[in-house]
Parts: sequence; structure tokens; C-alpha cells
Amino acid sequence: MLLKTTLLGICVEIYQILAINNKPYIISKFNNLDLKSGQICLIAIFLAASLYESQVLQNNFFSMIFQVLLILLLFQLSLPFIKEIVIIYSKKYSLPILTKIHPMLKKSKINLFRKIGIYLDKEFEKRKNLQMNIKKMKSSLKFESRKEVITFTKRPTVKSNSNSRASFIEINNQSQF
Repeated sequence: MLLKTTLLGICVEIYQILAINNKPYIISKFNNLDLKSGQICLIAIFLAASLYESQVLQNNFFSMIFQVLLILLLFQLSLPFIKEIVIIYSKKYSLPILTKIHPMLKKSKINLFRKIGIYLDKEFEKRKNLQMNIKKMKSSLKFESRKEVITFTKRPTVKSNSNSRASFIEINNQSQF
């Protein structure tokens, strides 16, 4: 059992070394979360091996301590992922849900609900302006990209020739910009 645990720990450690060098995720936040998860898993692997050995030796006191530590590590491992999932879904679904109850909030006599209704009005206005600005930028970029295609189709060609001791670059201008 101890050999299997050691081999599993070594595999996780090798993965961590590769992850540090290669950074498997584009977003550094995910790379850091991955490394932290690997460290927690390593600790959990060795605590689980210790738990197994203490149960074989029928040492209930240490067995209970290892179980509590493993449960705490489980929470520490899962909470960052749950937090990120909740944040993403709250951003995605909070506005559609609040849109459905928006008319009731505006007519409410409770001050807090009225403030939420006013906040939603401002948020809807911001999103509307944002959508309009995005459309303007897209149309502007399309117009600019058409100009670039027309003006930059004829570029100078660059040829590199190298001699045994010296190299030089020959530029042939096809047309001026």
C-alpha cells in the first residue's frame, strides 16, 4: 500500500513540475489554481496513507485526526472551484432573473426594492450603450479594414542574400504607399 501511495505522489509531483514549466492554461489564475490543487492532493494522498496505516494498527485517535484533516482538505480543494462557478453563473443569470421581476420592483413600496429597480434601469441603459458602441466599433473596423486592403496590397518585397563573409538586403519597391 505504501509503495502505491508513493508512486501516486510521485506522479502528481511530476505533473506539477510539468505544469510549472509548460503552464497548461492560458489564464494564469487557472495555472495557480491547478498548482494549489496539486499540492492539496499531494498532502491528501499522504494523509490518506497515514490514515490507512493508523486504521491497520487500530489507533483510533490518530485515525480520527487524519479523517478530520482530510475533510478539511476536501473543503479547501473544492471551495475555489465552487466559488468560481457561482461567480460565473451569477454574472450570467442574475440580470435575466432580475429583468423578470423588474416591473414588480419598480412598483414596490419598499425602499430597497425601488433602489434595486432604479439600479436595474441604469444597468439596462449601460448595456444598451455598450451594445451600440460595439456595433459602431465593428462597423468602423470593417470600414478601416477595407481601406487597409486597398492601400497595403502593394508592399515592398525584401530579399535577403548572403555571401560567405557579408550579407546584404535588397529591397525592390513595387509602388509607394
